[in-house]
Amino acid sequence: MSEQLTPVTYEGILEMFRQSALEFDRRLQEADRRWQKMNQELWTQIRQTNKDVAGLTGSIAAIVENMIKGNIIEKFEALGYGDLDRCSEKQTFRNKKLGIKGEIDLFIENGDIAILRR
Repeated sequence: MSEQLTPVTYEGILEMFRQSALEFDRRLQEADRRWQKMNQELWTQIRQTNKDVAGLTGSIAAIVENMIKGNIIEKFEALGYGDLDRCSEKQTFRNKKLGIKGEIDLFIENGDIAILRR
């Protein structure tokens, strides 16, 4: 028994293209959905990594500050800076006229000499 072939018509070819276009659109939308999800997950991971690095950086900075400020006045006096009598931490400053502001981590002075660590 031989199978008979169905003749190809213009409408049949158009229908094949329509079906192919619909399938292509469906796959494209699915790929776009997966891409959006991966992109969102990536940005979530980047934000978390930034938080983790910032926390680590802050911890390292605190360790270094504590190492430096331990007997800092004695260290500077040994270098010949005279009698330093004031040591303070986290001094903020602001000059509206110049449009600047900031924070000084360590401020040491004796009235004539001031040593700053920013």
